[in-house]
This record gives sequence, structure tokens and C-alpha cells, in this order.
Amino acid sequence: MSAVSRLLLRCLGTGLSGLMALGACLPVRAEPAMHWLLSDLPPGVRIVDGRPTDGMADRVLLYLARLHPEQPQIYDLVNVRRAEIMLRQGVEACHGAMMWSPQRGEEFLFVETHRLPPPVLVVRRDHAAQVPRDAAGLVDLGALAQRSGLRGGAVTGRSYGAYLDDWLAHEGQALPRHALPDQAGRLLRMAARDRLDYLFEFDFILRFEQGEDAELQQLVSLPLPGPEALMPAGIMCPRTPWGERVAQRLRLELAQPAAVAERQAGLKRWLTPETEAFYRVQLDGYFRRARQALR
Repeated sequence: MSAVSRLLLRCLGTGLSGLMALGACLPVRAEPAMHWLLSDLPPGVRIVDGRPTDGMADRVLLYLARLHPEQPQIYDLVNVRRAEIMLRQGVEACHGAMMWSPQRGEEFLFVETHRLPPPVLVVRRDHAAQVPRDAAGLVDLGALAQRSGLRGGAVTGRSYGAYLDDWLAHEGQALPRHALPDQAGRLLRMAARDRLDYLFEFDFILRFEQGEDAELQQLVSLPLPGPEALMPAGIMCPRTPWGERVAQRLRLELAQPAAVAERQAGLKRWLTPETEAFYRVQLDGYFRRARQALR
């Protein structure tokens, strides 16, 4: 007699019917772990002791984990380049926070969680009036390039998005480039100490760095022109049958009202007041459409 048969006989001895006996007595197969690849790039992702905390993407990941308390969550820290290689190889894992690009959209399955404001111009508060702006309040990059008295800076080899990258390669090619180990903190501190008049940075990175260093509170952000009104970001999964199943489930779960609220709160937590005010209409519209997606 097999082990399953003996187990069923013991369960039947309790007075349960056969189907109920099987359901009550056979061990339940554990749900496979969900494997997340994460790049520690605050405030998009803030990892402490190997787990997400209060970054923009962290709130989404923790919400998803609460939906599946029986499913183990595995978080592996990898840089973005390594994560892309793993996803191309079809590893059964998803990256929790990546910016969308046409190339990534072709290679991977994308589950949108946020639309992010594009980079901004960061300047000391007492220098903001010197920055040329147009009637809409956007920085006039053409006039800025002609202002020899303003000292700007950018990070060597860094992408700021297609529009700003093109400007830096042409009109802004004379802007000094800085080869720095980090992409944010060093230049921001140079501006705060009046060694630099302006730089380009994502607003949410400025907000995070200001929380880490009170010296940066004197910096403010000004909106830039360009077609990239809001930039998609979210979860990337491999383009495999496993990835298709997971991405489809994630899209449904992240369209629920509670999930949209987490997505919105996670973004708002890290925007400066200036950028939140400038993009309020676009962001409110985006999250309103997200809440209506399942209706």
C-alpha cells in the first residue's frame, strides 16, 4: 500500500469523505518564491539589511508581498547592467525598478508602476533668478548656453534622457563634465558650496540627498523643456512564458485601488514641492487613469 493510500485511510477513519480527506490531510505544495532583482539606487530603491524599505519602488514591492503572505520573497542586489543580462538569459526573476526605454521595451516585459518627472535644473536658491526662463516657466536652454557667467556641470558618461543628452552634445557641449564616482551627491554639494551654479538631476534624487544633508536645502529645482513630459518606470520581467504569467498577474494586482494609492504615495514622498506643483495636473491625471483601468 502506498504512503498516500495509508494517509487517506487514516483520514477516512476520522469520518471525512474521500475528497475532503485528501484536501485536509495531504501536504500543501508551497508556492514558489518570487525572485526580485534590485539595484540600490535611492530613492527609487532603498535597501536595508537586504530588504526594501521606503523607496518609490519599495512600497510597490512590499505591497505585492502582502498580497501573497505564503510566498517567499527573495531580493537580490545586482547592478542594472547585470540585471539586464540575467533577464536576457531568461532567469525566473523580475527587476523591481527600471526606467523604460524603447530597447528595454523590445527585450523585456514591462509592468509600469510610475511615471516620473524628467530631469530638472538644480540651482542655489539665491541664484535662481539668474537662470533664463520662458513664458511657461521652463528653463530656456538656448539662452542658458549663452550665459557665460553661470557655471554649469554634468557627469561624464551619464544619460539624462534623449532630449537633454542631445542638448549637451550640441548647444551645451562646452558645459564642463565631471568624472565622479557617484552621479548625484558630489555635484549637488559643489552647487551648495557655490563652486557650481547649476547642474541637471532628477528631482527625486535631489529630494533624497536633501534629506541626507541639510546643506543641500538651499538648492531648488527648475523645470526643463523637452518632449519627455513624464518618463515611464516600473518592473521588468524576462520575455519568457514564466515572465508572461508573472507580468500579467502584476498588471492586474497593480491596477487595484490600494496598489495605485501605494504607487502615488511612493512617488509623492520623494518629489520636491516645486516639481510636485509643476507636474501636479499630469501626475493626478496619470494616477486617475490608473485607478480607472479595471472599470
